[in-house]
Amino acid sequence: FNATKNEAFRSSICCTIHHILNLNPTLREMFFERVGLPSIIDALNNPDTSSKTQQILLWILLVQFDKSPKSKLTKTIAEDEALLMAVLSLLEVSSSVVKGRVFLYIYFVLEGGLKRSLTLLDSKLFQLI
Repeated sequence: FNATKNEAFRSSICCTIHHILNLNPTLREMFFERVGLPSIIDALNNPDTSSKTQQILLWILLVQFDKSPKSKLTKTIAEDEALLMAVLSLLEVSSSVVKGRVFLYIYFVLEGGLKRSLTLLDSKLFQLI
């Protein structure tokens, strides 16, 4: 995932990882440890990243929120400021699927607490609305 510059190959890798994580949810933490949030943030911020790759990465994040809402990893993901800004920047993408997943991400972040809600007030989200 991190090493390839070929976007079609990266999309295939993300899709495969997504299916593996659905089959074996215990591997989600290992995925986030090995790939790391900075790599996911870079992929989301990269203008060359396809919308398919973006939506798969968002889906992996959303599954973590949904399946393990109280875990330390979920809390780390929810509190990562750079990740939040990278996800919010995807509101400018033309793909409706990506935008829908961004709104789901926002829902899970808001569900996490007031502190994150206040961070969203300063973000692009409220400028767009």
